Amino acid sequence: MNEVAILILQTLPRDLVLEQDDNDCVKDLIIRHANKIFQVADQHIKYWPVDILLSRALYCSLSTLVPYLGDDSLDKSFTRGCWMLRLCASSFPLFRLLLLSIKGVASGINRKIPVVARPCFDGLELPDTSKDLPLSFVLPEQSDILELADKGGDLSQTGAELSHIISKWSYMSID
Repeated sequence: MNEVAILILQTLPRDLVLEQDDNDCVKDLIIRHANKIFQVADQHIKYWPVDILLSRALYCSLSTLVPYLGDDSLDKSFTRGCWMLRLCASSFPLFRLLLLSIKGVASGINRKIPVVARPCFDGLELPDTSKDLPLSFVLPEQSDILELADKGGDLSQTGAELSHIISKWSYMSID
């Protein structure tokens, strides 16, 4: 439910007020839903083995939060999500690639990863099989991220794929 809400909200203008009583804008609701996803993922990691489906929820939440980096109130929850992806990276190389893509998107739109989250990105090395990994994760449908991805390449009508953005930043070479 929270992931669906984030996917819907990410397409709306960030400052659009949706809940008049609380004066909540799109940004507030995205952060609230992302925090709920992080809470559920944290419980999952504590009690069950890492599941590849967990990567999608964490990736959707983190990549949607990237444009809001710089807001100090977001640092704690963004860092929490990054650490969960990092903890799972030893089980699934895909998690490592997702972290690298989040870092790439942040640098591409001139957002700084919070200082407390930077250790999550240290020492990430691409696996030797990185060229063989199917990277069909789609970038969030936020105008600044899609504009960045579209500079110098055709994007499919279904969305900008993660492989395109990773290749663009030379984190890896995808033939």
